[in-house]
Amino acid sequence: MTPYVRRVTGCSLPATHSTTRRTRHRVRRTEYVLYGCKYHGKTLTTRGNFGGRSLLVPTGDEQRCGTMLDFRPAERIIAEHVRQWLGHGTPMVDGQGEAWRDWVHELRGCYEFRYLEGGGRTEIADHVDRALAVAERAQAGEHTEEQLVAVLDALAAAEHLYVRDLPGRRPLDA
Repeated sequence: MTPYVRRVTGCSLPATHSTTRRTRHRVRRTEYVLYGCKYHGKTLTTRGNFGGRSLLVPTGDEQRCGTMLDFRPAERIIAEHVRQWLGHGTPMVDGQGEAWRDWVHELRGCYEFRYLEGGGRTEIADHVDRALAVAERAQAGEHTEEQLVAVLDALAAAEHLYVRDLPGRRPLDA
């Protein structure tokens, strides 16, 4: 499977570490690999940033800091984007908790909660709004590969802005 490649930081230093997340299944397939330099390696691998299932390993790869190779299906990557840093919990209808219908519904709900009601950062909201505009063109499960890549690209740009401001020894765009 060809990985979806995205940049989480704007740092141009060579990677000195990698974080690999594997499935919990017996086969333990690689879900993603995230590369970090000597300055950003620990910032990118903390429990809250990329799922907490990380292993910091020195690498000899020719990757740049912030490069992420993601082997998961596109819809799963999008759903985890939404849950990890856009999510706000269970949708409420007439005071009753409901389940999200699909990732498009969850993306809409989280966008409205965080950026329309919560006053989140405008520059991130613009990227999430672009992802939502593409996502709502089709029902979940019926998107074309091009639509999924457009949603992933918009969410990756939003993620880049979000991660840029995480505390660390040096700015993530340096």
